[in-house]
Parts: sequence; C-alpha cells; structure tokens
Amino acid sequence: MSTGDSRLQLFLETSGFRVPVDEFPFKIGNASTCDFQIEDDPGVSPLHAEIVRGEGESFVLLDADSATGVRVNDRTVVDRHEIAHGDVFRIGQAEFTAEFERIAVDAATGPTAAAAGAASPGGSSPRPAPPTSKGKLKPWMVLSGIAALVLTGLIVSAIEGGEEPKTVSELVREAKPSTMLIKAFDGDEPYGSGSAWVYDAGEGLIVTNSHVLIGSTRFEASLEGEDKLRDAEVLAVAECDDVAVLSTGANDGLRTFPLAAEEDPPEQGEDVIALGYPSNASTADELQVTTGSLSALNINWDEPANQNIDFAVYPDVHQVDAAINPGNSGGPLFDDQGKLIGMNSTRGEGDNQGFAVSIDRLRQLLPGLADGESSGWGGFTFAALDQDVLNNIANRVGLVGGWQDPALVIQSVIPGSVADDAGLQALDGIFAINGEQVTSRSQYCDAVGDASGEPVELSYYSLDSLWADEESVTVTFE
Repeated sequence: MSTGDSRLQLFLETSGFRVPVDEFPFKIGNASTCDFQIEDDPGVSPLHAEIVRGEGESFVLLDADSATGVRVNDRTVVDRHEIAHGDVFRIGQAEFTAEFERIAVDAATGPTAAAAGAASPGGSSPRPAPPTSKGKLKPWMVLSGIAALVLTGLIVSAIEGGEEPKTVSELVREAKPSTMLIKAFDGDEPYGSGSAWVYDAGEGLIVTNSHVLIGSTRFEASLEGEDKLRDAEVLAVAECDDVAVLSTGANDGLRTFPLAAEEDPPEQGEDVIALGYPSNASTADELQVTTGSLSALNINWDEPANQNIDFAVYPDVHQVDAAINPGNSGGPLFDDQGKLIGMNSTRGEGDNQGFAVSIDRLRQLLPGLADGESSGWGGFTFAALDQDVLNNIANRVGLVGGWQDPALVIQSVIPGSVADDAGLQALDGIFAINGEQVTSRSQYCDAVGDASGEPVELSYYSLDSLWADEESVTVTFE
C-alpha cells in the first residue's frame, strides 16, 4: 500500500471529521466489536459492511450480508465496490464520504505529522481529525440522529458554526475533479460540446443532458487541465427528462460529485453555484462559474414546449437566477456545502432565468440509468423541425417540391444501438409512433413515455427514397 516513502490513506469523512481507516478488515456495524460503530439505528446490522485492501493501492467495500444493504452514490452495492475518492456511502441513516490522501511515511516513526496537511486528490483542504491517543483507536461511534462522534468515551461534537464557511473559490476548486468537458463528434468531425458531472468515479460514470448528444455519434471527455480527451460511450438515456449517462474509458483523476442528502433538501432563496464549460470549448478552456440563488423548486416547466416544437416539458426542475450559458448544459448546480442539487439544463427567455434538472428527479433516474436501463430512448437523436427548415433540407438533397409532411428528423444514430441494428439513419423522418402522428418533441414523449425494454413501432420516411416511401420498423427501446 505504499509508494516510496509514502502511502495512500483512506479516510471516512462524517459530521465534519475524518476517520482514518487503518485496521483491516475495517468493520462497520452496530456491534461493539466493530471498528466503526453505528448505534441507535434499526437499519444497521451488527456487522453491516467491511473495508478491505484490494490490489495495489486500492480499497474495497464489502456488504457483510447486511439486512438493509449498503448504498454508494445512491446505488446498492452488490457484493463489493472498489472505493473511489468522493464516494458517498449510506449505511442505515449514517452517511460518509470517502477521501484519499497521500501520507508521508517515516521508516522509524510511521506517518509524519506534516502529512496531515497534504492535499487530497480532489484538491480539497483536509478536515480536522478528532483527538487521538496512543494505541488502537477503537471504536469510532456514530449516534444515529446526533451530529457527534464518540471515541473511547470522549464525545467530539460537530459544533455548528465551528468551521469557517467555504468560499466560492474553495467550493469550485473542490468541484473541478467532478466536472468534465464533453466533446461531441459526428464520426471524426467535431459537432459541439457540453458539460458533465461525475456520478460514480470508481465506475467512470458521468452525467450530462441528453440534448448534448444531438447530432453526434461519438463522444470524448476531459477534466480541466487535461490535454488529452478520454473516450466516453453512451450507457443509457432518459430522453424526455433530458438526462444521459456516459461511461468513460478511464476513471483516473475523477472524483464523485457528492449529492445533497434527501433529509437536507435545498431551500428557496439559498445560494447556488453553476459550473460548466463555454460553448464549443476545447481542452484549453477553463470552467465558467456563475452564482445566484434558487428562485423556485421542483417546478414543471412547459413554457419552451408551448413555443417551440423541438422542446419537451421539463417535469421537475429548479429555477435559478445564476446564469446558465451555452455550453454549460450538463454541468453541476451545487450549494454552499459543495453538494449537488441539480444539473444545468437550459435557460428561459427572461433575464436571470436558468433551469436545472432537480436533485430529486436525478435521484429517481440515475440508479437505473447507471445500470444501463434507458427510458424513452431508441438509440437515435432527433430534431422536431418546422416546415421551412424541412424544405431547406429537402432542397439540399434535391427533393423537388420540398418536404410535404411534418416529421421528426433523425440527427444521428448511436453505433451499436437498437436504432443502428434496425437500419435507421440520419435524415430519416419519423412521422408516427405506434400509429400516432408525431410532429413535436412533446408528442414524441407522450407517445413513448418511459418505454424501456418495450417494442415501439416507428413509421418513417426513408432518406434512401428521398422520403418518397413510407417504411415501418419495430424497435425495442433500450
């Protein structure tokens, strides 16, 4: 577990304190024999979970056949989970954040005192550790519902106001390893860009808006300061919620973005920070930061759908007065504790009117999406276009008389998707779904709903026949 004269140290951060994980297996449960004891919580088993060493400098979390399971980043652990910096564990009602720090080691005395000031991979400042004594420090104890740690009979309270609140600059610095640039390509041609945030660093899973995918077949991602993009593949999409999960080819340097806890929801009027990349950004560009406040929470926003056929209703968004600029789509919206409360998605016509998919909706969608279960997604992106635009397309390809009937025009087909297998291609025009005419994105969403694993009949005009022939194909939505 050591490299040269240093080793990687794992801490569990909770209630403002950092608990070092030094003994292996490190046992977590409600029994007094556990290294980390959680009391007064009926959801915690006597031996609930263990942390063991993995290969190289890795740590693994194991579910010890607990009654209620272990959740990491809002996903249930099945047998084992390799821990990544920033992972958020939930055991019963207790919540911990995993933090790694490289500790200098003195051969004679062990970890040096100076090591306590080392920076973590995520760039965050180290949090204070509770008082210690010589010998084995056991048991750590969390009293459920009380912000306190108990160590060998000594209560160390997390006193509200005891820590200086973090500045916006500090919060942004902590968020940078959890915020990524998305570059979209149509084949090898650059098509556009967007932003994303890290949902599960260990698995390399990132989240963005599904509209960032439109018109593209290939995607790459990078963190700020990286000069090389890493591959990113579409894992699953909730088309009508404007949410997509991508899997990156490498997870080095990533930090899971901590989510706001369900029991500590955002409140109207609180300060927020929006983070994202500028439009058509490259790896040389820096993240953009805007600040503001929460204007409204968990609203159903239908204004754009009423004005533009290419917009659907956003069923659950937060409205903010922080600017959300082109290119920021898919970036994180977070609070003054550095916890994610939404995903930047779009902006309204009025001044200081931005909208972000809410943390509540994300919490509902992401576990399934992270397991590859899409919703209302057929493996293609599309645009609902008005008649003038349709006629311009028709004229470009030599269709005399223009496009006669409205349709949803496919913009790209993701390689290897069910749409690709069905032979659909860009510029095919879908005019009906399950026999119902569709001419807008809202009608598409009404027709497919949250279809997943269900056959959907698509009726379309084929580009191969210059839209003269009507064809039909049944696609099992992913």
